[in-house]
Amino acid sequence: MKINIVVFRRFFILFTMLCAVLSCEYSEPHKDALVESETMGSRRIVRQVKTLFEAQRLKQDSNIFKGNLTVDWQSLSMQTKDSTTYYVFEAQTVEKWQVESSILQDDIFNVIAFVNNNNEIEVSLLKIKPHKESPVQDYSFFNLESFGGMLYFYNLEGELPLIAYWEDGQMVESIENELIPKNKLHFSTAKCAQKVVRDLKLTSKCNSLDPDCDSNPLDPCRGGGGGYVPVVTYYYTDWYKIYSNGDSEYTYTQYNGSTTEYVYVSNPDGGNYSQSAYSYYNYYASGSGGYYTNTAPEAVAPKRVILDTTFQNNDKANCTFEQLLENSQLKRLLNDFFGEDAAYDLYFEVVPNLTCGNSGDPEGCTSNNLKSEGAVTIKIDQDYINDVQTPTLFIAQTIIHEAIHANMYLAIYNHVNGNLANIPDVDDFPAIYEEYRVLNNWQHEFMADHYIGLIAQGLQEVHLRLNDQIFIDDLVNSYPDLTLEAFYTNLAWIGLNGTQSQTTYLSNPDNLANYSICYEAAKSNSTKTPNCN
Repeated sequence: MKINIVVFRRFFILFTMLCAVLSCEYSEPHKDALVESETMGSRRIVRQVKTLFEAQRLKQDSNIFKGNLTVDWQSLSMQTKDSTTYYVFEAQTVEKWQVESSILQDDIFNVIAFVNNNNEIEVSLLKIKPHKESPVQDYSFFNLESFGGMLYFYNLEGELPLIAYWEDGQMVESIENELIPKNKLHFSTAKCAQKVVRDLKLTSKCNSLDPDCDSNPLDPCRGGGGGYVPVVTYYYTDWYKIYSNGDSEYTYTQYNGSTTEYVYVSNPDGGNYSQSAYSYYNYYASGSGGYYTNTAPEAVAPKRVILDTTFQNNDKANCTFEQLLENSQLKRLLNDFFGEDAAYDLYFEVVPNLTCGNSGDPEGCTSNNLKSEGAVTIKIDQDYINDVQTPTLFIAQTIIHEAIHANMYLAIYNHVNGNLANIPDVDDFPAIYEEYRVLNNWQHEFMADHYIGLIAQGLQEVHLRLNDQIFIDDLVNSYPDLTLEAFYTNLAWIGLNGTQSQTTYLSNPDNLANYSICYEAAKSNSTKTPNCN
């Protein structure tokens, strides 16, 4: 069954009238007219539509498709209905999103253009979202035979004026999106929705619309009606490192944001609806020399280390983290999150005005939500990272320090729940946990006693990757009696103020002097510029 072309055309023509009734916003049609004539070839049509689409498309910054949509301008297909010719182009996201959903297939995109009665060009983006039970085929604006799922009509402002629900190649419901209350279920048979359906003369499986629907909240001929459920989509990219021998290694997962869409759910019994969520995963592998492939060696579970956009978009944080991924010490700390059997999420975020319990002005903070959300979150203070006096070596130290906290939280969670509690460099965590947990600020006490060496080794490994060789050479020349091992050991104590072990260490005058020298030398002379190569 072909799509009812008249419906799509009337949507644009009647939209201004609907706005007056429904008090929604409306954008004036673009004045770049497609002057149709027998002498105008398809190349000129394509050129004009392309120019308009590229100039105006999806302006809203929050729109997930902004800058991430490519159109195949060679895929033009045309169809004429009631003297109006529709021009349709295939489109797709630049990044190949693979949907992980039990209810939906991958999205299909069309760019659609036609000339209205005022000789003005109308262009929109159609997103086709088939249900799992819908037959797998090449759906398009011209082919919705046997289609079941949702149609989303976007204008070039990135707004969503209209959504429609289809079953078995027939339109069942349609609604103007602004009428759907945020985070609430909206019955499609409510007054305003019926007004949209009636004005657009959309067909329904119900043979006729109830003439009294304005006073009847549920149309009885629909067997209880249906409703729109908000569905949140989370977008991720899994990154791999590819070695020259063909082996690959997972590194981390990048969080790219989320969108909320409304999916129609039929409800013949009038009961409650349940919200559902699904994730889009984008598999990329990256190796040395800028080698990329969009084929991952195998599917990856969503439980991974996830970088929030606030972290990704901060070069000092993100690039330093990437250099740390080459660091065997960080990998050891995060093995339970990275591993094949990973069952928990670890989030990295950069936040302004970070607070952390009773800490006065923390550089980083780790919060435990394993019980409620199956996740641990590491937050780094935005001002601390962006401060021109904060060297990347300090940021690396903060990340390692907080990763130890994350490891402890996971070990405690496993121990309390009767699971094997592993933690690097500790043979019997349950026994040591019982010893330390009675102490004030016990995690720092534990860290000071067991992880100074690991932190120091991690800093020494990553420092060579931070483009800081000039500082390293100057340090050796300026302080010949100070070994590099001692330098990194002193930096490992940062953030452990007040612990018994640090107090004992600094009670030695030589240690106190060296700690001050190392800290001030790094703060003043170590590089503040991230190495993003």
